[in-house]
Amino acid sequence: MSKKTRLYIVLTALLFLYIYLGYFLERENFYILFFSWITSFLVTYFYILPNYTEKQLFYIGVFIRLLLLFATPRLSQDFYRFLWDGNMSLSGYNPYLSYPLEWQQQGNFPICNAQELITGMRNLNASHYTNYPPVSQFIYWLVVVLSFCSISLGVFGLHLVIFLAEILTYVFGRKILENLKFSLKRVHLYFLNPFVILELNANLHLEGIMVCLLVLSLYFLQRQKHLTSAIALGLSVATKLIPLLFLPLYLRYFINFKSSASTINIKDILKILLFYITVVVVVILSFLPFISYEFVDNFTQSIRLWFDKFEFNASIYYVVRWFGYQIVGWNIIATSGKILALISTISILFLSLLKSHYKSLSKLTEKMLFVICIYYSLSTTIHPWYLAIPLVLSVFTHYHFLFVWSILIVLSYSAYTINGFHESMLWVAVQYILVYVCFVYEVYFKSRYPIKFLNEYF
Repeated sequence: MSKKTRLYIVLTALLFLYIYLGYFLERENFYILFFSWITSFLVTYFYILPNYTEKQLFYIGVFIRLLLLFATPRLSQDFYRFLWDGNMSLSGYNPYLSYPLEWQQQGNFPICNAQELITGMRNLNASHYTNYPPVSQFIYWLVVVLSFCSISLGVFGLHLVIFLAEILTYVFGRKILENLKFSLKRVHLYFLNPFVILELNANLHLEGIMVCLLVLSLYFLQRQKHLTSAIALGLSVATKLIPLLFLPLYLRYFINFKSSASTINIKDILKILLFYITVVVVVILSFLPFISYEFVDNFTQSIRLWFDKFEFNASIYYVVRWFGYQIVGWNIIATSGKILALISTISILFLSLLKSHYKSLSKLTEKMLFVICIYYSLSTTIHPWYLAIPLVLSVFTHYHFLFVWSILIVLSYSAYTINGFHESMLWVAVQYILVYVCFVYEVYFKSRYPIKFLNEYF
């Protein structure tokens, strides 16, 4: 059998694996998910990547995404809430002012497919106010407008929007790599990554839109089109709030502090002021149609849940929680969640003030990567799709521990069993110990003991 024939057989097998994962897998079948997930990584990066050109790899990534365009998400029910919010906006209701169970308890269903959407999203999601920012809400509304009250068409519309965003991420990510003089194949740490394909394209999380807008912002920043970059960053924040963490880092990028205050360039100060003002204005304008006292109260209430109630797949927080149980005998999330968030904020501000190479995009993305990793390491909740933004940032650096984490994040799905939700601290520990070991290795030892495979292809 020729090498070319073997390649076609392996590629065909990979495509069928994605069809199974996208259309037939049950989330509760953790071990099947685990072995399928690991197999897709091994085949992609040890067999597909070395044997195809960069252009061919792009077509493979596109074709896999096209195969999944009609898949109903298998690993998440969040898309039901997306469609609920979109239907609420279409029907003239502010999606931030009520939550689905309120309508169910009243016996009032103001939108089409209301009961099916509530059942699909389940009680936990349906019992809280939405926390999705305005750009996400606009996308939900647009998809619902074009779906003619069909859940299936709404799902397809979400697939299509994320698919187009992923293509833009590839195109502009590749341009950034080219300008940085990095290997262009690094873009496939993101574009061909099974985690990205399954969590964003198959399971319809709008982190794909947020990542696309952030990459556009970085590209325009690299081209010194600062106003356009700020607009794209503001839209990224208005899609998912997480890019707000990066704002302090731009100070060092625009302003090169010297030993004397007199050497600070006034033009640089004006640039950073215009950049910040533009980001803030874009975010405020996006929220403006929804603004009211009740909206502010509901939205902040929803955001607070991530710091003092929700727990999932955390690392340092779970250690703190364990000590809390030993000392006081109960879950101290209401206190520890806020303290860890404060420590995270102080750490980010400190990191943003560290000296870095003036106008170095690679240094900026490196700091962004560390900032988001500090935040996640101290968070109480880390869902798998959260890794999309640090993963894409790692593409523009020389670090690969996020690639390793994108493989290991599948261990978090061990919590979903046929008997209900139950987290295994063993799997959580395995995941984070390996990730932290990879991080320490890359930071302190990689220069002396390089990883041959990663150096050769990326």
